[in-house]
Amino acid sequence: MMSSRIKTLLRVAQASFFCALWSLAPDTHEARADAADLRHNIVVIVSAASNTQTLTFTDVRNIFMGLPTYAANGEPYVPLVQAAKTFVRVAFDAQFLGLDPEAAGRYWVDQRIRARRSLPRTIPSVELLRRVVAAMPGAVGYLRADELRPGIVPVRIDGVDFRSPEYRYRIARLQSSDSGQLAAR
Repeated sequence: MMSSRIKTLLRVAQASFFCALWSLAPDTHEARADAADLRHNIVVIVSAASNTQTLTFTDVRNIFMGLPTYAANGEPYVPLVQAAKTFVRVAFDAQFLGLDPEAAGRYWVDQRIRARRSLPRTIPSVELLRRVVAAMPGAVGYLRADELRPGIVPVRIDGVDFRSPEYRYRIARLQSSDSGQLAAR
C-alpha cells in the first residue's frame, strides 16, 4: 500500500508532466487564426512545372503592366488577371500597380491606343485561372492563398514567401459572405 506522501508526489509529477505536454502542444486557436489570416494573402502563381520560384516586386509590376518581362529560360511571361472589380483584382492592382479600378481601366485604354500593348488576358473564374496557369508555360496569375491547388505554385516576392509574417500583399477586407465582387459603383 502506498503512503499518502508518495501518492501526492505521483500526482504532482503527473500534473507537471501534463502541463509540460500542454505547453508543447500548438495553440489550435492560434493555428486557426494564422490559417484564416493566410487566406487574405494575394499570391502570384506560376505552373508547378515552371522554374520560376521568386520574382521581384518590379518584375510582377512590369509583367502585369504589359511591359516585356522574361523568365530565365528566355520565355516571355504571360499575365493572366481576374475579372474586373473582384476583391482580389482590386487589391492586386492597388498594391502591385498602384491603380484603383477606374485608373486601371484608363491605363489600359491609353496603352492600347498609344503604346499598342495588349491587355493581360482576363480569366473569368479562379478554377479556369488555375487550370490555364498550370497548363501554359510562362503564364503568371494571382489569387488568394486559400485558392492554391496542385498544378500551380506561389512564387516568392522579393524572396519573401506568402506564409512569412513579412509578406505584405493582402486583401484588406474580405467577407466570408461576399461573392467575390465589389458592389457596383
